[in-house]
Amino acid sequence: MNFLDLLFEPGKRAHFLDLISRQRAVEDWETTIQDCKGGKLHVLINTAPLYDSTQAFAGWEGCLTDISMLKQTLEERDRLEDNLRQAQKLEAIGQLAAGIAHEINTPTQYVGDNLRFLKESFGELAFAARPAGRASAASRRASCIGEADFDYLKEEIPRALNQSLEGVDRVAKIVRAMKEFSHPAREKTATDLNRAIQSTITVASNEWKYVAEIEMDLDANLPAVHCSPAGVQPGGAQHRS
Repeated sequence: MNFLDLLFEPGKRAHFLDLISRQRAVEDWETTIQDCKGGKLHVLINTAPLYDSTQAFAGWEGCLTDISMLKQTLEERDRLEDNLRQAQKLEAIGQLAAGIAHEINTPTQYVGDNLRFLKESFGELAFAARPAGRASAASRRASCIGEADFDYLKEEIPRALNQSLEGVDRVAKIVRAMKEFSHPAREKTATDLNRAIQSTITVASNEWKYVAEIEMDLDANLPAVHCSPAGVQPGGAQHRS
């Protein structure tokens, strides 16, 4: 069988022909060939030009080394290493889960407290504003209106609404940061380093907030960096105990 027939990919064949056309040795060129049964083999190709007694080019000699098993082993190793990295990352996320739950629980609690306050307040106002059927009922509602203390409710109801919105925004920020931290792109891509740092600090806040303060001095005009987001570390943060 002609060796070139084993290079079933036209691009590979053209590349090999280009290499040997220079009449130079080809060392450890890795490629895929097709065996006699039509199967694919991963091989290393080593070739060298042959010269006759007059130093005229006479052809080529070389060898093929089947590295299919090695290739499979290396791919399996890479897969296991990738699984290990993912497991280690999941373990780290699991360690942060308690802190994340605490961070989410705090704003959730005061959102619930504010909603209960609003429910009770509007219950009183609804009763006080109900149309009167008799003079005695009107008198009772007037008393309720006085008890409701409209000045107090006028001040506290907007405050309760604002606190509830802040709590919802805080929960949404934590969830968004957790999502970005847990599922970064594996391949290299244009990455906003500022956002990556902020997400990491948000997710890890329960780990540092009791022992340190963090001051972020981030360049708002920093362009996106072509890198793997999974490898970004919050090195731009300054810790002050």
